[in-house]
Amino acid sequence: MESAAHPGPLSLMQLAATLRQRLGHGSLFQLLNTRLVIQHGVNLKDISPDQDRDPALLARVRSTLSRMGIALEGGRS
Repeated sequence: MESAAHPGPLSLMQLAATLRQRLGHGSLFQLLNTRLVIQHGVNLKDISPDQDRDPALLARVRSTLSRMGIALEGGRS
């Protein structure tokens, strides 16, 4: 699967920190977060402990980001 081929954040909190570093805290991050809330019920500003280390949810979020053209491992975002 993608996460095995391309190691990246191991939890949603790490993923959120990576996105904030790349995108900042402005409107682009807010837009992305809203899409993830709608599609997966994940709020990157308030991640529940159960969601944080759910590997299936993390894979779905990573797949969604990839489809949106947002790279987590190098490349452009």
